[in-house]
Amino acid sequence: MDAIRRRAWWVVVCAAPAAVCAAVLAPLALESLGTGGAVATGIEAERARRQAERLGVPSPDLILSLSPGADGPAPPAPSRTDEQATADQASLRTGTEAVVEALSDEPDVRAVWSARTAEDDWLRSRDGRTVLVEARLKGSEKDRADAAPQVVEAARSAARSAAPGLRVEPSGEVWTSREIEETVDRDLRPAELVAAPVLFGMLVFAYGSVVSALLPVLVAALAVGCTLPVLALLAQAVDVSRMGANAVSAIGFGLAVDYSLFLLARVREHTARGEELEEALKAPLRSSGRSIAFSAAAVTACLAAAMVVPVPLLRSLCLAGMVVTLLAALVALVVLPACLVLLGPRAQAWDPLARWRRTRLGDGSRFWRDTARAVTARPFLAGGLAALLLLLLALPFTHVRLGLVDDRTLPA
Repeated sequence: MDAIRRRAWWVVVCAAPAAVCAAVLAPLALESLGTGGAVATGIEAERARRQAERLGVPSPDLILSLSPGADGPAPPAPSRTDEQATADQASLRTGTEAVVEALSDEPDVRAVWSARTAEDDWLRSRDGRTVLVEARLKGSEKDRADAAPQVVEAARSAARSAAPGLRVEPSGEVWTSREIEETVDRDLRPAELVAAPVLFGMLVFAYGSVVSALLPVLVAALAVGCTLPVLALLAQAVDVSRMGANAVSAIGFGLAVDYSLFLLARVREHTARGEELEEALKAPLRSSGRSIAFSAAAVTACLAAAMVVPVPLLRSLCLAGMVVTLLAALVALVVLPACLVLLGPRAQAWDPLARWRRTRLGDGSRFWRDTARAVTARPFLAGGLAALLLLLLALPFTHVRLGLVDDRTLPA
């Protein structure tokens, strides 16, 4: 028993620095991940775009809309006198020239187009109150996304200096992708804060102990935290989108709960028979351990198969899912048993719902026992009903209309 506890201590001692390093490196790892990647590689549209760039007709990364009025939502166009119109035209022309000059001096800008440089007036509105300035940025997709805020701020600063009151509104592929990812990150944060206490309450109800409910959280935190630095390392060789990192927490917590339940439920069954905890771990690690390993291998194989689709964003999601799946299985099979050994009987301590429980965990449930018997007695009927239910749930998908991620994704 002492040898088992010593090994458990060594596992925890090795896992603790990894957890600390992951907590420190996770924010830095997120900054190193790229953006975009929603367009498939190797398709005709992308080849045409590259050919246009080689011929000197690249598509703009940033589109700046310049019009009279302070930065912000565009006010309704008032009726103007000829003098006001002339003043607006002069202000717009001066501001446009200043913005073009400022962008041309930016080191991250490759080329700039405006109504001043175009052969026709296709970058100017019909009423002359709005002018578009387009810019092509340098570097990779991530470099362009990182440089976009600085370029936009330089344009606004130049417009304020040359023509006070000139409104500069950014758009374009790079800016839209950045806004979408920031919106997703901003919306996910409150969603996770709401889901976390609900999930923990369900774990306490299922495991019958606050301490046991914290163990899946520990598994998930280690798996998710270590996944982000691994993705940052992989991003040095392949494109990894921040969208992939957003999926890590959902996949990691889901698998951590499943894998922990596999092991904890079997361990409690054996301890309920009077076995010592160290002995009660052996059989579950052989049976449930194989189930966890097989589940992780199956999930990883499915995600690896989806990587053949030539969409960088989908590949990032699959890559992130593969890494967090393998790490969740590793933590559940190595760190979780060590924690159980060190905690001992305290792993089942503090059940706030004990007075309302009719049965202890491991006594079995009559409902699930009767359900299993009914299903196995009539497998074809049960399978047919399950397939019918799945088809009904999938029926709305027949009306799906797929498209690219663009500005319509953003809230109004």
